[in-house]
Amino acid sequence: MHNPSERLSSRELLPEEIRNAEEDIIQRAQREAFREEYDALVKKKPIQQSILSKLNPVLDEQGLLRSDSRLRYTEYLPHDVRFPVILPRGH
Repeated sequence: MHNPSERLSSRELLPEEIRNAEEDIIQRAQREAFREEYDALVKKKPIQQSILSKLNPVLDEQGLLRSDSRLRYTEYLPHDVRFPVILPRGH
């Protein structure tokens, strides 16, 4: 990242900062709405009967819940399309 003193003088956000903020907001919403499922995946345990069961949820490197479906085999699609983020209703 850039020099912190330079960042204080600039009012524009870097793309990396925007992406990090977006991931943080998504992760907080997922932990709030899917606490039990999230904890089970972190501990590498199977998810009990849940709304998410049909989506075959997995945790990515950033700790976001993503759906793991047949799209994973379509290598020509971007990662975010092949493994869409699971968002709770109303968030």
